[in-house]
Formats: sequence, C-alpha cells, structure tokens
Amino acid sequence: MCIRGLKSVVLLVWMTQAVVTTALADGEVVPEHEKVITSQLGINGPTDTHGIAASEILGSVGLGDDFPSLQGRSLRARRVTISPGGVVGVHQHDARPGVLYMLEGELVEVRSDIEGAISRKKGDTSFEKGGVIHWWRNDSKKVATALVVDIVPDNLK
Repeated sequence: MCIRGLKSVVLLVWMTQAVVTTALADGEVVPEHEKVITSQLGINGPTDTHGIAASEILGSVGLGDDFPSLQGRSLRARRVTISPGGVVGVHQHDARPGVLYMLEGELVEVRSDIEGAISRKKGDTSFEKGGVIHWWRNDSKKVATALVVDIVPDNLK
C-alpha cells in the first residue's frame, strides 16, 4: 500500500470513530501472546517494554462486513509515543500485520528479516507481517511518536 493509500485508510478510521485516549501499562503495547511465542522460539532481544509515554487508540473499524474472511478482525489505528531510552520489547507479529509511520523523532528497529539495526525517522514506514520478530528502541534524547495501523482480533481493538 502506498503512503497516500495509508493516509486515506487512517483518515477513514479517524473520521468514523471517536478518539479514545487510554493509559496503558508499558507491557500492554504488545499483546502478551506475541511475547510468549517469541520467548519460546529463543529469539534474543530486550524482553521488557518500558518508557511508553502514551498509547492512544485513534479508532478502529470492524472488517467482517466488508470482507467476510476477516470476520472477528478490526483495522485499528494508534498513536504510540516512546520516551528517550524507551523500548518496545521483542515480539512476533502473529496474525497481526501492520504498518508503522513515524510522525516525529527517531526509533531504531531490529528485525528478524533484515540484517542490522534500522533507523526510522519522521516520514519513514515499517511494514510488519506475520512471522516478523522485532523490537524498537529510542536511542535519542527526544520523544518518538509513531502512527501504528494494524489488523487485530476484535478483542484487541
């Protein structure tokens, strides 16, 4: 999907849903079962998520009416802010494809499907598909904010 298409999807989600701000504990940024799967695979990386300044659900929309094969799944948009020194611990995208779009700041991503660490800056995207194991860290002295759009089970929206 191109950036223009991604922006259209995000705008649609935003227009159809009220903005809901939630105060999530740091560990709730990543679904628990994704952390468990990763630990069972013996993947190295920081397991502790910390330094999440905010995680706001911007909206979600059920997909089952338009796509019967996606019954029980929703398209969700979140704005996630990570403090300097913050980490999103290692996890696997288990049937939760998504796109991260950097709004401000810089994050370092380490992924199982790409060698070496990747610096993601304002305007950059990261596509996360099933089977991808990765983690994020904010090595800068400024907050980093990203728009995260993913397809999730309805119980996670």
